[in-house]
Amino acid sequence: MIAALAHGSLGRALGLELEVLQAARDHAAALDRQLEGRTPKTAIAAMEAAVELAGEKAGMLETLELWSVWLHDQVLLASGADLTDLANLDRRAELESLAQSRGLEEVLRRTEQVMEAKRQLELSFNFNPAMVAEQLCLALTGHAKLVPAPPRR
Repeated sequence: MIAALAHGSLGRALGLELEVLQAARDHAAALDRQLEGRTPKTAIAAMEAAVELAGEKAGMLETLELWSVWLHDQVLLASGADLTDLANLDRRAELESLAQSRGLEEVLRRTEQVMEAKRQLELSFNFNPAMVAEQLCLALTGHAKLVPAPPRR
């Protein structure tokens, strides 16, 4: 997991603590499971999750980064790819179950939504983190779609 999050940077890898990352990853994984299916109950859960997610911008970006790694592992499993790049080996059984039940198309849709939210928060002009969180959480449950931001110039 540390190698996946360090993106090839040894210095960054050495600065990351596994226990802290695992706790933050577990939070992102819980959000991923919580925001599934389009029902009135998941719409309420989406709004509650958005409030939880939308704290400070840096924390939200960290959660989205961990969430994208979690989803990347699902993509690997759903596509039948080589599993040597699986970052969350300690949660492989859960990831396999999610990948199988969702299928590759749904996992890719979810990944796209999380990456778009991350991109919007990283843009030089200010997106409101609370609004991005609300749109993302609703999009993941199928109640809305996260509208892509204009391309960077």
